[in-house]
Amino acid sequence: MVYFRKADVLMIGDFFRAGYPNVGGTADGMIQALGMAIGTCGPNTKVVPGHGPVMNRADITAHRDMLMTVRDRVSELIREGKSEDDAVAAHPTASYDPIFLSGIAQYYDENTIVRYRNGDAFVKQLYEQLKPKS
Repeated sequence: MVYFRKADVLMIGDFFRAGYPNVGGTADGMIQALGMAIGTCGPNTKVVPGHGPVMNRADITAHRDMLMTVRDRVSELIREGKSEDDAVAAHPTASYDPIFLSGIAQYYDENTIVRYRNGDAFVKQLYEQLKPKS
């Protein structure tokens, strides 16, 4: 992230406003990074993501809160002994789908879908990160 104080603009890097994140590191790391961004933003800060339209502090907060909630839901499913397929079928992103999937399309990269019209890939990423290590 780079913050331009005089302009009150935060460049947030490889971040999407719409859709579910592709968590390249860990969910907790992403939550911490979004928290740092929120702490940097004031009420009028313009947040410029790596992809999509200009955002604001409320957009970052909504994304962080969604990530925390879905992470907690997937963690609970794991504690209940659910498999990855069970976790996907439980659809822990359902309450967020109307917000985060509104108007997005599928994106392809060398014949592989990299952004989905549902939260399945995101849930699978979280499940893989959160499941007990053998």
